[in-house]
Amino acid sequence: MRAQVVLRSASESSGRRRFTRMLGEDIDCALSLWGEAAITAGRSARLIDQGDVDSMPDPRRETLEDLTRIDRRRRARWRRAWGMLALLFLLLVVTRVWWGAAAQRRLDAVIERYRAAGEPILIADFTPMNAPRDAENAALLYEQAAVAVVIPSDMEVKGESFVADLRFAWAYPEDSRRMVEANQPVLALLKQGDALSACDWGVRYTSPMVTALLPNLTWIRNLQKTLCALAAAQHVTGDDEAALRTWSHIERINERMMTPRESGVIQDLVALACMGTMCRSIEAVAPTLRIGDSATASSNPLKPATRAQVQALIAALLDEAPLRKGWWNAITVERASMADMMTLFAKGRLNAFAVTGASGFGVISARVTSVFMGPVLTSDAVFAVEFLTQLREAGGKSTYAFAQSALPVAPPTWNSSGSGDAFSRLAGMARQMSSIVMPSLDRAMVLNYRALADRRMAATALAIRLYELDHGRRPDRLDELVPAYLPAVPYDPFAQPVGPIRYDPTASPPILYSVNVDARDDGGTWEMTPLPNMRIHPDHLDMPFFLDGSRPAAPLDLENGLVIPPKGAAEGPEDER
Repeated sequence: MRAQVVLRSASESSGRRRFTRMLGEDIDCALSLWGEAAITAGRSARLIDQGDVDSMPDPRRETLEDLTRIDRRRRARWRRAWGMLALLFLLLVVTRVWWGAAAQRRLDAVIERYRAAGEPILIADFTPMNAPRDAENAALLYEQAAVAVVIPSDMEVKGESFVADLRFAWAYPEDSRRMVEANQPVLALLKQGDALSACDWGVRYTSPMVTALLPNLTWIRNLQKTLCALAAAQHVTGDDEAALRTWSHIERINERMMTPRESGVIQDLVALACMGTMCRSIEAVAPTLRIGDSATASSNPLKPATRAQVQALIAALLDEAPLRKGWWNAITVERASMADMMTLFAKGRLNAFAVTGASGFGVISARVTSVFMGPVLTSDAVFAVEFLTQLREAGGKSTYAFAQSALPVAPPTWNSSGSGDAFSRLAGMARQMSSIVMPSLDRAMVLNYRALADRRMAATALAIRLYELDHGRRPDRLDELVPAYLPAVPYDPFAQPVGPIRYDPTASPPILYSVNVDARDDGGTWEMTPLPNMRIHPDHLDMPFFLDGSRPAAPLDLENGLVIPPKGAAEGPEDER
C-alpha cells in the first residue's frame, strides 16, 4: 500500500509538471497573439482617424501572415544552426583524421630512427635469434642447482635462519661443515653452468608487453642467498679457496642476468639485490680471509684462497660494464613496453580493463577511447619513448650527481602540483596516460648507483686485506693500495664534487663509506631501523662498509633460529678474530 501511494504521488507530481509546462506555453502564445492583435488594432485606429475605412486590414488575415513569416524565420534559424553543427562535426572529423595521421607519422619516425641506430624498440627485437638447446643452456643448470640445495636435517640451526643470517655460520661451525658437505652437488652444477657459453632465461615478450608473463626469478634470489651463506660456511671450515669460487659463481650469474637484450627492470632489480647480498658476505669474510700463493694453497690443509683468485674477484667487482648494461637493457625494455602499450591504447586494442584482467565492457571502452583520444595517446607515446631514452642515458653517467643533472624534466600534467602555468598544465592533459602508466624509475637508478658504491667498497676491502697480509697492518691511506693492489682508488658515485670513497682506519670499527644519495659527508655515521628488523637504514646518513665485519644488526634470534637449544656458541664473525 505504501508503494502504491508513493507511485501515485510521483505520477501526480509528474502530471502537475506537464500541466504547468503546457499552461506556460499557452500563456506565451496568448500573449504573442494579444500583442499582434494590439498592433493591428492600432493600425486600424489610425486609418479610422484618417477616414480611410476601406483600407482597414482584416485582423485575422494580418495575424496569420505575421505568424507564417515568424515561422519561416524560425525554420531558417534552425537550418542555419544545424548547418553550423554539421560543419563543426565535419571539421572535428577532419581534424581527428589529420591529427591521428600526423601523430602516427611522428611515432613511426621515432621508432624507425632507433631501429636504424640498431636499438631494439619493437617486440620482435627482443626475441633471441637462436635459442640454445637445453643441454647448452646454463640457465637450466642454475635452476637445477637451486632445486638441488640441501639443508641437512641434523643441523642445530633451522635452514632458513642459517641462510638469512650469516652470523650463524660462525656461531655454529659444525652446521657450516654440514652445509658445505651436503651441497657439493650444487657447486658442481654451478661449475658446469659457468663453463657453457649460452644462458637463456626464457624471457619472451608478446603484445601487450605490459601483460607478458615473465619467468619466475624467485629461485635465483633464493639460490644466491644460499650461496652467500655457503661462502661464509666454507670460510668458517677453512676452505677460503672454495669461498672465492662460490663468489665467482654468484658474480657470473648476476652478469648473465643483466647483459641479455631482453633483461627488463625486474631482472635488473633481482641482480642488484643479489649483488648486495654478495657484498655483505664479502664484508663478513674479508677481515679474516686466508690468502696464499698456489703452492701454499695446495699444501695447507686450511686451503687459503690464492692471490690470483682475490685479484680476479677485485677486477670483476670493479668491472662495471655488466651493471651499466643491465640499466641500459632495463630502460630499453621499458621503452619498448611503453611504445607498444600506448599504441594499443590509441588503436583501441587495449584499455585499463584488459591490463587489469577485467572483462565486461572493456572492448567498447577501448573503441570509444580510441575514437576520441587516439591522437592524444599516440602523441603521448612519442613523449614517453623520448623521455625514457633520456632517462636511460642519464643513468649511464659516471656519478649520481651527473645523472641528476642529465635527467629529463617531465612537463607538469593537469593535476600535478608545483610549477607550471595554466597553458602548460592544459597541454599536460595529453600526457595523463604516460604519467599514470609509466613507472617511476628514480628508485631503480638510486639502487644502481648504490650497487656501484657497494661493489667498489667490497673490492677495496679485499685489496686492504691483501695489503694487511703483506705489511702486517692496514694502509693509512687508500693511495697506498695503488698500483699494487688497485689500479686506482675507486671514487664515490654519490660524492659531489667527484671524490674517492671515504676511509677511516682509526674509527671504531674501521670503515669505508660512501656519502650516500644526499651527497653529504656525515663522517661515516649511520642510522639503524627499529626492531624487529633492525638494520642500517639505507636512505639515512652515510653508507658504511665495515672492515672488521661487525655490521650492526639485531641480536641473533636464537629462540626461533635453532632446532635445539644453543650450546654456548659465539655470536658472530668478529669473535673468530
